[in-house]
Amino acid sequence: MWQDAYPKQVMLKDGRNCTIRLLQPSDFDKLTTFFGALPDEDRVFFRHNVQDPNLLRKWTTAIDLDRVVPLVAETDGELVATGTLHLARLGWLRHVAHLRVAVARKWRRVGLAGLLTRELVRVARERHLEKVLVEVIRDNRPLIAMLERLGFATAAVMNGLAKDIRGQARDLVIMVDSISDLSRVLEDWIADSMIPAYRVPGGGY
Repeated sequence: MWQDAYPKQVMLKDGRNCTIRLLQPSDFDKLTTFFGALPDEDRVFFRHNVQDPNLLRKWTTAIDLDRVVPLVAETDGELVATGTLHLARLGWLRHVAHLRVAVARKWRRVGLAGLLTRELVRVARERHLEKVLVEVIRDNRPLIAMLERLGFATAAVMNGLAKDIRGQARDLVIMVDSISDLSRVLEDWIADSMIPAYRVPGGGY
């Protein structure tokens, strides 16, 4: 089972270590602290109000791995990143996984977003899905650039379709890649430019 891979100890490219694991019901306070520490300019891109304690309580108590796979990165008891894979059990998008990632500001530029993306793609592949889809606000250029480096391509741009948490209309970019192509790109990217990353201390990951 894919769950058996977690928790997983990894080393980032700056030498810091963290643990990748599944979100637990006991993580409510840690998740609240994580999202509360994100700057306003980050939260404006989210599709939900992540400062709503009722929403975070629901996320941590109604965990259904057949619908959402929630991963977190933790170090010294602090959550420093989250990543989720959203699945549809029925319907015409049942072969597609929706992916979302958020990283604490002081833990950026060390490969953590790419690491969580890779982990979630692996889960999608083991769940026999075919494509990974990410919805991004057009102004979120760093995330778009990262996804492009990982092999995602823009499938559509919906002008003014989304509204951020302030009620402002935003252009929505839909980026898609097939799991087989994305897995290959991720492996090449890690091998070429992230040699120190994803290494399990004392192991061969």
